[in-house]
Amino acid sequence: MMLPVLKGLIQRFVDGPNATYLNFDGTTFVSNTSIVGFTNDGQINQLAAEIGIFDNEAQLPATYVSPNRLFRTSNFVTMRGTISFETLNCASEKFIRVRLNDAVYPVVSCQSGPGRSCPLQQYLQLIEHKLQNAGDFQTICNITSGIIPVGQEKTTFWTDVTLPYEILHKP
Repeated sequence: MMLPVLKGLIQRFVDGPNATYLNFDGTTFVSNTSIVGFTNDGQINQLAAEIGIFDNEAQLPATYVSPNRLFRTSNFVTMRGTISFETLNCASEKFIRVRLNDAVYPVVSCQSGPGRSCPLQQYLQLIEHKLQNAGDFQTICNITSGIIPVGQEKTTFWTDVTLPYEILHKP
């Protein structure tokens, strides 16, 4: 469920600081150099499952606790648990690395950059591939308006500052 949010965030990194975005109402704004987003601890788990650092984890066994499992919610969804994305600018190429709380975790399928970081464009392709495999969120989640506009595969609250803070969605 957090893939559209992740796609929008990573696209902001690709666009770079001081990018100009078009709001829904036709006005424009220039983005800040820092991007900050907040969520609750339940969504941290959903986001952590999609960022690529746990992609090789086996399914949870039904009859015992696996002692060597990397994905353990209690290790990173603590009080003030955080997921951070950092960009590294090396020569003319950008790389991204992921931090859970204060520890750096390499992306399983993308570690060719400095310190096992991932080239930013390659990471964007990884997220886009995950979105394609997941299917159409608008159809699956019955979204007709609001967070994911028709025809888009990412959220727009990173790039449209005119959206309202709350939208009522009736079941």
